Order: sequence, then structure tokens, then C-alpha cells
Amino acid sequence: VHYATGKNSTVLRVQMGLIDRGADVSWLSQYTFERDILFPPLAAIEILKDSVEGSMLVLDGRFTLNMFSLTLEQAMARASKVVREIGSNLLLDLRAACAWAAHDAQMAQRTRLKEALERGPLSQPD
Repeated sequence: VHYATGKNSTVLRVQMGLIDRGADVSWLSQYTFERDILFPPLAAIEILKDSVEGSMLVLDGRFTLNMFSLTLEQAMARASKVVREIGSNLLLDLRAACAWAAHDAQMAQRTRLKEALERGPLSQPD
């Protein structure tokens, strides 16, 4: 922690378990004395304890990984499916509305024809 000796520094000490272990990419690091670990998206740090050592805030915690998060492809496929289903439902609603409108128009025509026959010149026999 020699590089965290500046004014008001913060150090994270994080435990890793067998399940929530990240990928060790230390071999890619330009700092050979450090151990670099990559964690998946939606990883969170649960702070278990905090303490102050001189001017340094030390946070002890552990990683919590969301093991049920979807891959990007899965999330895109799910969103695409939702959009297709919404479109399909809108089409069904539109067809039903058109059928009701056609039915209503037909009923209105029948009513007008019936009224015309009842009041028209053919409705009163001589």
C-alpha cells in the first residue's frame, strides 16, 4: 500500500470466494507487483468493515456476483421478443377494432334500411 500514502486515500481489501472469483489477468499488468482481477458486469462489493489507519480509509469487503445476469445476446434476444409480441398484440387489437367497426357500420346500415322501409312510401298500403 505504499502508493496509497497520499492525503485522504482509500484502500479496498476485498475477499474472493470460490464462487465469486474473477479472472486473473496479472500477466497483462504493467505492474508486476500487483494482482489484477477482472469481474463480470453487475458485480458489487459488500462492505463488511471500515477502519481508519492514519490518513487512509480502509474498507474490508467481499464481492457479490449476479450469477443470473444475462449475456448481451440473451438480453437483446429477450428485448427483441418483447417488441415482436407487442407488435403482434397491437395487430390483433387493430384487427378486432376493425371487425367491430365493420360490424357497427353494417348494423347502422340495417337500422337505416329498416327505418326507411317502415316510414317510406312502401310502408303504407293503399
